[in-house]
Amino acid sequence: MATSSGQTKADHPHPPPFGERLISELIVPITAEDFHERSIDAALGLADRWTLPLRLVHVRAPDRASKATDVDAAVDRLVAAHPERRVSGVEVDGDDVTLGVLGVASPSSLIVMATDSIDQNPLVPSAGGDLIRAMDDMAVLCGPQWNPGDGGSVVVALDGSARAEASIEPAAALAHAAGETLWLVTVVGSATVEHTASLRARGENVSESAYIRTKADAIAATGVQVGWEVLYSDSPADAITAFADDRSSALIVVATHGSSGLRQRLVGSVAMAVVEMATVPVLVAKTHVEEPLAVGNG
Repeated sequence: MATSSGQTKADHPHPPPFGERLISELIVPITAEDFHERSIDAALGLADRWTLPLRLVHVRAPDRASKATDVDAAVDRLVAAHPERRVSGVEVDGDDVTLGVLGVASPSSLIVMATDSIDQNPLVPSAGGDLIRAMDDMAVLCGPQWNPGDGGSVVVALDGSARAEASIEPAAALAHAAGETLWLVTVVGSATVEHTASLRARGENVSESAYIRTKADAIAATGVQVGWEVLYSDSPADAITAFADDRSSALIVVATHGSSGLRQRLVGSVAMAVVEMATVPVLVAKTHVEEPLAVGNG
């Protein structure tokens, strides 16, 4: 996979204002399956980078006994293994894990959830897909390929849309809060490469990196250390996840739409493919930006 890249070091030593208090806690759902062990491990790594407390949430079926043994036991194990961590737990009665967890989350909470698959078929639901459809802003998902690691940088995928660009601000804040580099990546397919080459052959001054370089320069001006990369591939998810692995990244940030109906049910294909393939946690930012309509003359 070919690439084109650059990196800009920030001139400002202090965090940008939007990065001061982006989130105040990480919430991890405790489930009947062992998925939550993966969530807890990932959340511990993120909590270290951002100096945040963890809150474990167990959504309990109403007909179960009232003892809060599930979440209490999980909290006790974490505190015993990591006495320096700030860990709390809460039990919630309900039949729907997603709604129960969202019910206790505040605007400054960030949910970290493991999922074994992200559904593209509306008849086959998944925990990750349910969370993305129900949430208002963003959550971290750990897919089936997730592995513990000590990477640092944050990778945000852009495709030129306002929807994807809306994820830059939280991604930059998280990278800066951890003192890490934010990498902006965009994937250029073979059809775009051929089209750009034909424009150059006609004498037009075009560049596949102009867009991503402009975005990186704007972010560097806010005090964030930023790099950029153009990835040449016809498989965006493959290119994005491979880049994150090569850079030993701690987090990938992708955007998905906030529309309703069938488009919401069939959540963004590239974002979900990234979750399926990534070996690091993926922050899925659900944006509600309306893309302008293109009007033709013919």
